[in-house]
Amino acid sequence: MGKRVSINRAHPTELRGSQSRSRPITYAQPVSQTPLWSTLLVCLALTAITLAVYWQTTYFELTNVDDPDYIINNTHVRGGLTLENFRWAFHLGNAANWHPITWLTHMFDCEFWGMLPGQLKGTGGHHLTNVVIHVVSVLLLFGFLNRITAKLWPSLLVAVVFAIHPLHAESVAWVAERKDVLSAFFMMLTLWAYVGFAQRSSPLKYILMLIAFALGLMSKQMLVTAPVLLLLLDYWPLSRLGAGLNRLVIEKLPLFAMALIAGILLIVSQKAGGAIATAERVPPVVRICNALVTYIVYIIDLFWPRNLAHYYSHEGVHWVVWQVIGSALLLLGISYAAIRLARSRPYFIVGWSWYIITLIPVIGLLQVGAQARADRYTYIPSIGICIIVAFGLADLFAVFFSKISQPALALTTAGITAALIPPASQQVSYWRDSETLYRHTLAVTKNNWFVHNGMGSVLNSEAELLRAQHKYAEADAKNKEAIEHLNATLKLMPTLPAAHTSLGIAYMALGDLNKAIAEQEQALRYKPNDSLIEGNLGAAYLQKNDLDNAIKHLRLSIQFDPTRSDSHYNLALACQRRGLKVEAIAEFRKVLALYPNDLAEYWACHQIAILLPNESKQEAVALLKRAIEINKRAHVDANGTAQNALDRIQKQK
Repeated sequence: MGKRVSINRAHPTELRGSQSRSRPITYAQPVSQTPLWSTLLVCLALTAITLAVYWQTTYFELTNVDDPDYIINNTHVRGGLTLENFRWAFHLGNAANWHPITWLTHMFDCEFWGMLPGQLKGTGGHHLTNVVIHVVSVLLLFGFLNRITAKLWPSLLVAVVFAIHPLHAESVAWVAERKDVLSAFFMMLTLWAYVGFAQRSSPLKYILMLIAFALGLMSKQMLVTAPVLLLLLDYWPLSRLGAGLNRLVIEKLPLFAMALIAGILLIVSQKAGGAIATAERVPPVVRICNALVTYIVYIIDLFWPRNLAHYYSHEGVHWVVWQVIGSALLLLGISYAAIRLARSRPYFIVGWSWYIITLIPVIGLLQVGAQARADRYTYIPSIGICIIVAFGLADLFAVFFSKISQPALALTTAGITAALIPPASQQVSYWRDSETLYRHTLAVTKNNWFVHNGMGSVLNSEAELLRAQHKYAEADAKNKEAIEHLNATLKLMPTLPAAHTSLGIAYMALGDLNKAIAEQEQALRYKPNDSLIEGNLGAAYLQKNDLDNAIKHLRLSIQFDPTRSDSHYNLALACQRRGLKVEAIAEFRKVLALYPNDLAEYWACHQIAILLPNESKQEAVALLKRAIEINKRAHVDANGTAQNALDRIQKQK
């Protein structure tokens, strides 16, 4: 089983370029001895194992980490697959990225599974899409390795680790990381198309490879290193170097050109979105030291996954000199060993180069965001380390257990699978909801301002829901805990506008309006002309009944972002109190046109109905019936205010 034929199969460094320059570059494909039914059983087992770990995500909520920008509050995505939204997907700078194919899949989810404004729960379909794409990528990876090496068990071991390693939980369980699973899927298709082209070249196969690669780049630009991976595969296991390195490079020039264009588009988008950190924020020396250590940390996490978190702050990472120097020496030592073993163990240098090269775009030399590292960045690079281990074990067992090497590999694969399932399932479970995710991250990291800030925001949102349910004591407790986390954030990042504005929201909920206004004004000093902060400041003045200042700041909020339904709603309330009935009705109507959440839609319908003149009774009745239907579905008003208003109107002559 898994035996490679040796006919016409030479070592890559032993082939002469003159032998193949006059004919297409081909290779003698290894022939697998694995029966088709066995391969199908392996694929079914891989699918079952992956689903056993990730099926739980279909019951998870969306989080407040990127999911709001990508889906929850994104009117284009929630609007589904329309021509206007299709065009928007290809614009530069959306969420500081350029990944139109990823946007289109999110739109498909909203079209197919549905998505209500502000919805967190009931989004299992969005998670299921991630899981299905991941499962298909797992199967493609297994099939690809088994096809080009004809070694079943090493190929299966690589696929198993890719499928269920705890490091990959973030890429699959986080809906906003759709770009990870999607780009990996198209990368696998690119590899398959390339092998077909290398086996028997044809224009059609080459075009299919280009299409798959283009779709991958438009899903996530981390694939910019894929052309180099194809060159590595030319060395092992395809043994194509006999055609001449120059010819192989020329063959891939269109891929390199596409990668360059995609990389430029990404940098432009991230600069436009302010995602690229300045040298003052993360100095070059810090980046280099962090990159050296992170290469080793990822390997350690691959072999011993513990204390994994969704965010590692630079403020929580303090590498000492011996760690940096030790990491650099270790990287050099492994690289030297890979070079020395290149002829006898070619998979070593290919796997090691795969790991080093595919991490370059995300290792932090070009700092995007504020994180020191991220588990999701190992999704594709870890395949390289797995190739070294899996095929190294196959060679090791062939030497020491030659008569039972295949059963030994099978048992090893089964043992590793059994060992990975519990921690993988546990790591996935932390993505159940935002609060669970943040509490776990705070438990395993230090000085994590990003997570303290996120926790404060989540607790504020939970407090708002509790108040809507008239659970005021529980809501106050949530707001007070939020204040603790937000103050912890500001100790580490005193100038962070988001922390100041969230702190202002917590104070406003507790009725301390002077502190609430002070925090929102502080946030504006650090981030002027911001729609969210202006809206929060206007809401605080509205609660204080300072209608002039409320209207002023709410109008500014709408000026900076006309799609903010909460600012339109609060402006409508302020105008209503000021006696500006016509403007109030107009603002409430804008709320209804902007995909509001159930609560805002309910009260907007009610308020328009009671503000309408008597001659608009028919429209008022229709709006109140709409509000009543919302209340039946979402239970936003225990007092049945809309029903009472409808009863009054219907009693009138």
